[in-house]
Amino acid sequence: MSEAEMMYEWEQEQGFRITDDGGARWAVEQMKAADEEYERDLMWYQGLIEKAKAKRDARKARMTEYLRDYAEMVPMKETKTQKSYPVPGGKLVLKKATTKLTHDDEKILAALRDQGRTEYIKTVTVEKLDWAGLKKEVSETGELVDGITIEEVPETFTVQIEKED
Repeated sequence: MSEAEMMYEWEQEQGFRITDDGGARWAVEQMKAADEEYERDLMWYQGLIEKAKAKRDARKARMTEYLRDYAEMVPMKETKTQKSYPVPGGKLVLKKATTKLTHDDEKILAALRDQGRTEYIKTVTVEKLDWAGLKKEVSETGELVDGITIEEVPETFTVQIEKED
């Protein structure tokens, strides 16, 4: 039982009542002290939580490194976008590096209009870029339109952990 809980219990047994301004001042000071104690406790617990997270993250990073090394030694199932290998309790997944096209619709729309290439401009109530069609053409031809940048996306390695029922 905390000190505050014991004090409350004692106050209830004694039939505590505030009967004057001095008692009211004391009660207000107790409330301020409770807030200060709460803030101290909160900071202390947040420190513990941060330490626990750092410890967890370091351990998971170390295990991921070990598992990545192991993944290089085993025959992984390969698809177009990733390699994977099932292990007891999870799956090792290596997503292949790729490129990602980022785009600025307004710039691309202006560039396409200037080039007379309206087949990639969908006209509804507002002009909108046909990003899927243009992206396909850019992927096939490599020709960029003003407003498109190429961003290299590195490969990623993850460990998928199965949830126990």
